Amino acid sequence: MTDVTQTGGAIFEMLRSRKSSRAFATTPVETDKIHRLLEAARWAPSARNNQPWRFVVAPREQTDVFEGIVSTLLPHNAGWAANAALFIVVVVNTAWDADGSPNPYASYDTGGSVAHLTVQAIAEGLTLRQIGTFYSDSLREVIALPDTFKPITLLAVGYPGEVTSLPEEYRSLETAPRTRKPLRELAFQGKWGEPLK
Repeated sequence: MTDVTQTGGAIFEMLRSRKSSRAFATTPVETDKIHRLLEAARWAPSARNNQPWRFVVAPREQTDVFEGIVSTLLPHNAGWAANAALFIVVVVNTAWDADGSPNPYASYDTGGSVAHLTVQAIAEGLTLRQIGTFYSDSLREVIALPDTFKPITLLAVGYPGEVTSLPEEYRSLETAPRTRKPLRELAFQGKWGEPLK
């Protein structure tokens, strides 16, 4: 399939070609690649270098945890996510390590770490899709998550697969052109609503 993503200017190729795919090959992801994804995430910036993110990795071969995670997904995600090679559960500590007071930047910083991980995944020839809808209490139980951490998103990760391997209901979504709001709606010059120069 040809990538027809149209960007408003020349940007880094790995960012331009990134796609949240639902189609995964059955090939397992090598341990060293998984470690590089997590190492990329580890080096993301965070307020006060608090690093509030944590990751729970569940490869398909760890059947009990992998299938447990699938069982926490809503049906519209479980239908394709069960084909991923592994899940990475992204969790966040919403308190500062130093004194336990609320960290208002924790989710923002964790999102940055996932962005680092995502770019590394593209560099490794992998694809991933973030899943934000799951039964949180059930997921906590499956991964034995301590009360001090909150699951924030779930990453389905693997090598790109064939779109034809997806159930029919997902195929058109997978082949639809990627779109974004125009930059004029997202960025302003000096004051809200003033056109970017």
